[in-house]
Amino acid sequence: MAAKDEKRDHQYKQYLKEKHASFGVKPEIVKDIVLKAIGVELDNLERVVAGEVNEVYDAQTSEGRCIVRISRGKETRFLAEKWALDKAREAGVPAPNMFFVDEVMDNGKKLKVCVENKLPGVAMNELVEQDKLNDEQIEQINLEAGEILARIHSVIPQGFGKLYEGGMGSKKTWADYMLKHYNDKRNDELYTFAEKVGISRDQIDKAIDILKDHEYIYKTVTPHLLHCDFGPKHFLITDGQITGIIDFENCMSGDPVYDFAWKNYFGEDTLKEGYLKLAELPDDYELRVKLYGLRIGIDLIWWYVAENHTTGMAHAKKKMEELLKYFES
Repeated sequence: MAAKDEKRDHQYKQYLKEKHASFGVKPEIVKDIVLKAIGVELDNLERVVAGEVNEVYDAQTSEGRCIVRISRGKETRFLAEKWALDKAREAGVPAPNMFFVDEVMDNGKKLKVCVENKLPGVAMNELVEQDKLNDEQIEQINLEAGEILARIHSVIPQGFGKLYEGGMGSKKTWADYMLKHYNDKRNDELYTFAEKVGISRDQIDKAIDILKDHEYIYKTVTPHLLHCDFGPKHFLITDGQITGIIDFENCMSGDPVYDFAWKNYFGEDTLKEGYLKLAELPDDYELRVKLYGLRIGIDLIWWYVAENHTTGMAHAKKKMEELLKYFES
């Protein structure tokens, strides 16, 4: 791993450590959640410092192990995620079963909770960092991941954009989702946040104009289930094979290319070969990847600034410059 990558990785891990240290319920609350969900007492509890949103625990009981996730968000995404997980499993995806969704009180605040079975395996990114996967294994995993992504995309929700309970999208069209932010009031907020990232007002205007100029593409899109964070940290691996795909919390409905754009925004394009064994991609695939990269980058500006995620801010600035340069050429 290059020195620059090691530094970025260290900064991200430090961000996660500080993030998770900022919240934490009492073990008794997790114990009560497990008892209510499974009907047996908790034997052992381990905190899992992973992910940027939820508090996560690995719980051991006489009935086996389960994962407890706790959200402090204003709205729960667990019911939409449960629908996505159920449909994905029906399509042949090795996704967990979310069998319990509820709310609990902690210090006067209502928290959303879910419990799901623990799938076998270790996250692919951890195995890569530890040099526990050889090149041949990584290639095979990427092929398998591409096929799994095609299975996810075979699920057809209703509507577009962020999903709600029952697989209902929040928008009538994909164009509505792609262009939903861009009005005068919202842009003023965006300029302010972008400035903190190091992205100028002019760059934001160019990005928005590019997205608007390609509305004709969005109008051709039909609904497909999207994972929206499909990458190595969510691939569980056992003996060089995928044994689980986790964390559908950001699931949406839209263009399958959006999931490729998300993967490319943070890494390399490693999924196409496997994907094309089961599904097709449009002739303008590269253009769509770049357009969706702009859309993803604009959304992440708000998140990174709100979280004071300096590593993310630097990456967002770099990607915005790269994507605008692509369209200028």
